[in-house]
Amino acid sequence: MIAVNIGVILAMLHFMRRMASSVEVQQIVEHDLEEELRANGHAHLPPGVLIYTIEGPLFFGAAETFERVLAQTHTDPRLLIIRLKRVPFMDITGLQVLEEVIQQLHKRNIVVKLCEANTKVLNKLDRVGILQDIGSEHYHADFNTALAKAVSHVEGTSTL
Repeated sequence: MIAVNIGVILAMLHFMRRMASSVEVQQIVEHDLEEELRANGHAHLPPGVLIYTIEGPLFFGAAETFERVLAQTHTDPRLLIIRLKRVPFMDITGLQVLEEVIQQLHKRNIVVKLCEANTKVLNKLDRVGILQDIGSEHYHADFNTALAKAVSHVEGTSTL
C-alpha cells in the first residue's frame, strides 16, 4: 500500500517536472515577423517593441520559467506584446505570475498587449482582472491587429 502511494507521488512529481519543462517563453525576432510586418505595411519592427510568445500550459510548475525569461529583458521597451496562442490553459498561479509581471512592467512605463488567447484562457484573464489591468484596448484576438496597434502606438500616430 505504501509503495503504491509513493509510486503515485513520484509519478505526479515526474509529470509536473515534464510539464514545467515543456513551457517555452521566447522572444520573437524581427526576422520571424517579416510576413506579418509586410501585411501591416511596415518594413521593420519599430524600436522599443518586443514580442514574446508562450508555448505550453502556464501553471504553477511553469510560472517560474515565464517570470525568469521576462525578467531577463534588460532593455526597457516602450511596448511588449505577449502572444498566448499556444497556451492551452492557465492555473491560478500562472495567472498570478502573469499579473505580477504586467504590474512590474507597468511600473517601468512599459505598455503590455496580450493577444490570441483561446476562450478558456481569455475567460480566466477576464475573471481575475488582468484584462481590466491592461485595459481592453490592449487585448487583441489576433496578432496582426496587436502588431498594427503597437506600431501605431510607438510611432505616435495613434494613442493606442
